[in-house]
Amino acid sequence: MYTHRIVISLISYLITFVLAIENKAEAARLARHLVESVRGIGTISTVFPEGHGLQGHPFSLEAYYAPCYRNGSLTVLMMPISQSFNNILHNEDHNATISVMPLDGTARASNYRVGLIGHISEIDKRSSNGMGDEGSRLRECYLSTHPDSAIWVPPHGVPHNSYFARFDIDHVWYTGGFGDSHYIGYIPESLYSVSTAESNVIII
Repeated sequence: MYTHRIVISLISYLITFVLAIENKAEAARLARHLVESVRGIGTISTVFPEGHGLQGHPFSLEAYYAPCYRNGSLTVLMMPISQSFNNILHNEDHNATISVMPLDGTARASNYRVGLIGHISEIDKRSSNGMGDEGSRLRECYLSTHPDSAIWVPPHGVPHNSYFARFDIDHVWYTGGFGDSHYIGYIPESLYSVSTAESNVIII
C-alpha cells in the first residue's frame, strides 16, 4: 500500500513536471516579451579589437535599444565616443551580444533572461541620420522607448555625434530560470523572429 502511494505520487509529480516544462515556442514568446518589456535597457558585450592595448578582452556596459522591427531586430544609437560601438566598428563582422533581464528587482538566479547574439548592420545614410520616412519612424520608435534621449538622437544629436543602426540577431540564448521546469538553451532565430511582437512602432 505504501509503495503504491509512492508510485502514484511519483507519477503525479512526473505529469506535473512534464506539463510545466517550457518548450522552445513558449520560450521564444517569453524571450521576445522580455526584450520588449524592459524599457529598452540591456547590457551590450563586445571584444576589444586587434591592435588595441586590451585586445581580446571582453567589454560589457549597459546600453539603450529600441524594438523597432517586426522580425525582432533592434534599433541602437551608435556614438563614436562609445567604447562599445568602437569595438563593434573595428570588428570585421561587427559582432556584439545584448543581454536582457527583468527590471523588477526579483531574484536574478531564478528569473528568466536572454542573450541576443548578433551583429550591427548599417542602414542607408539618410535613415541612419534620422531623415526621410524611415529615419522619422526610427526617431519616433526610439523616442517612444527612450524619451530622455531626445537631445542625443540624429539629426541634431548633442553633445556627441550619433546615428541609428540595426542590431540583427543571429542566435538567441534563453535561460528561463532554474532548470527543473523552464527551458534553458538556444532558441532558433527563425522561431524568435516570428514570435508575437508588442512594439508600438514597427518599421518592417
